[in-house]
Amino acid sequence: MENSEKQPNTKGSKARSRLYPRYDLEEAIKFIQLVSRLGRKNVSEKSVADEDDKKLTNSGFLGRMSSAKQFALISRVDGKLSLTQLGNEIMFPLDDTTKARAIKKAFAMPTLYKELVDAFSGNKIPEYSSLGNRLINDYRIEACAKDVASKNFIKSAEYAGVMQNGILVIENDLIGQSYTGQESGNAESVSFPQASALTNTKQVNSYHDSGDGWMLTVKSTRPLTSEIKKKLVDIAEFLEHGSAQGN
Repeated sequence: MENSEKQPNTKGSKARSRLYPRYDLEEAIKFIQLVSRLGRKNVSEKSVADEDDKKLTNSGFLGRMSSAKQFALISRVDGKLSLTQLGNEIMFPLDDTTKARAIKKAFAMPTLYKELVDAFSGNKIPEYSSLGNRLINDYRIEACAKDVASKNFIKSAEYAGVMQNGILVIENDLIGQSYTGQESGNAESVSFPQASALTNTKQVNSYHDSGDGWMLTVKSTRPLTSEIKKKLVDIAEFLEHGSAQGN
């Protein structure tokens, strides 16, 4: 069990990761085009993967599906995907204005993006590296993910047409309730005293993630490198989205 007894100068630093779109909004819309071609409603994940010439366990496929969910473009029930109202408005718009507004609304749907919109609306968005550092310090994004997360936010903002001379401009009525999926990838380092000697401590690096019907916990006295954490994120996404796999 974890020992809550205070140990001087041995407190492990906490590094929390959270769910973020691994692919930008344009890529997410390309993904829902696959769902649209296959009937729009109750399309099996495997059918979409086959249409994309990918395996159901492919990291890129799972990442794009997760991103499309975060942008509220698709819903998933029992391993089947359906376009949401927002997804239908983008795929089958009444007119160009309707489509443009739907894309802007989708942009603000991921929980992380809504928080960034609240922070930067009407202000200049920092450039990639500065935004990435803010994501680490203020938004619980791990260092290994900051570059992808920051670039995807800016690329999505540009695609949605909500950046004017680097300033984030989006109407308040387009900012709806954000995606409320399970936040992913909570990783933390905690310190445990060795049983053999209270004067010595061993840092245990811990990664924890959970979702609908599953939980993944990894503890190791070895460092959890950025490459290892990326693999753990892939495993978590497979657990979240791979239940439709036949084998």
